[in-house]
Amino acid sequence: MRIKITSLLTLLFFMLPVLTFSQSSFSAEMINVQGGTERLYKLQSDGLKYRYDFEESGMEGTVIVDPEAGKTAILLPEEKYVHYTDINSSTSLMNDPYQAFIYSKSRYDEKKIGEEKVSGFNCYKTELYASDQLIFTAWYSEDLGFLVKLVNEMDDNTYMELSDINKEDISDKVFA
Repeated sequence: MRIKITSLLTLLFFMLPVLTFSQSSFSAEMINVQGGTERLYKLQSDGLKYRYDFEESGMEGTVIVDPEAGKTAILLPEEKYVHYTDINSSTSLMNDPYQAFIYSKSRYDEKKIGEEKVSGFNCYKTELYASDQLIFTAWYSEDLGFLVKLVNEMDDNTYMELSDINKEDISDKVFA
């Protein structure tokens, strides 16, 4: 009996990291379309924090989000500009469709639709409603711990979608 318990505890000790950390680190391309205007981002996530890199009007920028700390950093290296903000501030939510969706989940009614495969990943499909009005449709990958696709149903041609998703180790330096 003692050997069985010791064996079980040993097995649990080695399996615990696998069981508690199901989200993968990954990189992807992200298209973020707002009213037909396309913005392309490079996304990197270590399973907890994530980072968007972009170029707009010839200027490079980065958004680093730390949900655990509740903080977002917006960086414009050429301008030597860094702005830290609360994860739920309007500035942060405007620059981060994923956190905008998470915030919206707290304000609207959620309806789970089912499962669909998007960009090669199994996703849970969810809709958010304000009364009877559909606000968002989202596809969330539990494996990535991230949205793979988000459609704003209130604004024509407004959506976010990941592509070229690669599971890989992401260095802590990416978030420094």
